[in-house]
Order: sequence, then structure tokens, then C-alpha cells
Amino acid sequence: MSFLQAVRSRVEPSMEVSHCSKQGCKVPLKDVPQPRLVLDLDRTGSPLGKSETRCDYLLFGESDGQTGWVVALELKRGKVHAQVADQLQAGADIVDKLVAGETNVDFTPVVAGRGFHSNVKKTLVKRTIRFQQRQTAIVLISCGKPLANAVSF
Repeated sequence: MSFLQAVRSRVEPSMEVSHCSKQGCKVPLKDVPQPRLVLDLDRTGSPLGKSETRCDYLLFGESDGQTGWVVALELKRGKVHAQVADQLQAGADIVDKLVAGETNVDFTPVVAGRGFHSNVKKTLVKRTIRFQQRQTAIVLISCGKPLANAVSF
């Protein structure tokens, strides 16, 4: 079973979407490799309760049939606050459960926003997200910019 098939077997089909757009912020997936799985963590079937911290989307794919890649994506239309790191960490924790047993996984946490105040930007650039015993830097992009411009797949 491939990485993508294994993840797909562990999630509710009702969470699957084809785009990433919320609250006036959209991140085009035009150059994100196929096949891929895009999960909206706010939809029915999410493993989290409505009041639990979460990121907006999780994207899964595979580079070569053996190496999986995952993006935790949080979209912000208005001001981006430093608490967004907690949302990305919650996404990483969910991914950890969904890819249990998989060790060859590249993980990238991404925040897309309309504007990043310089203090918040400095804070987020210094923060890292823990995934599989590794610390990963948060990537910042502007709403409307393709995800493929910020993440290497």
C-alpha cells in the first residue's frame, strides 16, 4: 500500500476537498503534484471536536512512491497572530497519528495571510513545529500565491 493510500484509508471521505480557500484567503494548488489528498479539518468527519485547536488543511502526497510529503496549512484573511503556531502544531500532531509507522515523511507547516506584522513575522520565523522528533520552520506566504512557490515537493 502506498503512503497516500495508507493515509486515505485512515480518514473520512467527507473531509476530502479539492481546493484551499477560507475567509477570503485562497492558496492555489495548481503546481502541487498529483495524486494528492487535501483534507479540510473543519468538515464533518474531522478527528477533532469543534472547539479543539487545528489548522485549516492537511495536504498529503508522495514524491516517489516511497517518500511521503505533508503540508499543514493555515489561512488567515486578517491579522496573523503568533497563536497560529499552535494551530500548525495541532495539525502536525494529527498527521503524526495518520502516518503512524511511516518514517519517510517530509513535513512543512505553512501560514498564508494577507499581511504579516513585522513583530509577528519575527516570532513565527523563530518558531518551529515538532513532527516525528524533528523541528521544522514555519513557511510564510501571501494569500493568492501558489503553494508550490513556497514548498518543495
